[in-house]
Amino acid sequence: MTATEPVRVMLVYWGRRGMAQFVYEAAQAAVYDPAIAACVCVSTSNEEFDRFNEFGEALLPIDTFDSTLGALSQAWRIPSVRRQFARHLRTARVEVVIELMSHVWAPLLMPVARRLGVRYATIVHDADPHPGDWTTIVKRWI
Repeated sequence: MTATEPVRVMLVYWGRRGMAQFVYEAAQAAVYDPAIAACVCVSTSNEEFDRFNEFGEALLPIDTFDSTLGALSQAWRIPSVRRQFARHLRTARVEVVIELMSHVWAPLLMPVARRLGVRYATIVHDADPHPGDWTTIVKRWI
């Protein structure tokens, strides 16, 4: 038998709140599984970001935004974030990106993965709009 290379996977979660426990446990499972060479890309604005420091070099912190208005007012940083994201995809030789929850900036950043030949999947946790969730308006076109 020959040893096979582990699959190079990046888990992405750029949300600010919610789902942190799910993302953390998914990251733990992936990072510590010898069949997977995982990295975890998490927003530094996530309310539980410090928990992810456990993953050391497997963590790619991304500076997104820290408020609803920030999605627009911080959009000027998207080109820089896109370059950082692309550089990490190349350096880590990522084969698959799994976005654990869609993000309003994803349509502007994820095409980078596609151009690099990285397979991409996003998990849609709920197709129905949430009351008070203004991002639903933006996400409909995604």
